[in-house]
Amino acid sequence: MIENEIIGVMNLNDNEKGLYNVGDLDFALNVSEFVALSISNAMLYERAEKLSVTDGLTGLDNHQQMQTLLKNEVVRCRRYNSPLSVIMMDIDHFKEVNDTHGHQKGDEILLEFSAIIRKFCRSNDVAARYGGEEFFLVLPETQIAGALHIAERIREEMASKKFQSKGKDFKVTVSCGVAEFDSAHMQEAANLIKVADLALYKAKHEGRNRTIQGSADDILDA
Repeated sequence: MIENEIIGVMNLNDNEKGLYNVGDLDFALNVSEFVALSISNAMLYERAEKLSVTDGLTGLDNHQQMQTLLKNEVVRCRRYNSPLSVIMMDIDHFKEVNDTHGHQKGDEILLEFSAIIRKFCRSNDVAARYGGEEFFLVLPETQIAGALHIAERIREEMASKKFQSKGKDFKVTVSCGVAEFDSAHMQEAANLIKVADLALYKAKHEGRNRTIQGSADDILDA
């Protein structure tokens, strides 16, 4: 036990004598204290390690972790010539949502959107909170058509959700920018992020609540 919280059980089966005396039990209790402390320290370390790579509110990977994993995927993509796509997503008019309904409602929306993203994630995908109301999805072994399909499903699912504030229902939409790694015109992860970011900007500029496919030509023209 640690601070009156049970964190594990130690089972004593038998010994050579066939019984336990008071001294044996005292020894077992002393050992259990050391074991409990070791387990507690390991749990704290694991928790701290997890917090260092995840977003505190949503539980998704944080920006730094996403960058690290994306760089690794780009290396693998270039080495094996495998497809790699990303989706950059932004909640539309999120500042207005916070100003109108309050930051607590804003957090509720961020959590709901995170749950939707998780719903459409596969085991090897990377879902991250990019920053603020922006989110990022890394899709290994996925061509642009598959990424567009996932982005649209996420967008449509979010658009169908109803939120309530002060007795009234309201809806929140998202815009998505999708890009696929093009080894002929992209050298690093930053290029892929830039293409997705430009596509997201177009989605915002063209009216929001839509998905736009980016192209490597966008960064060549920029």
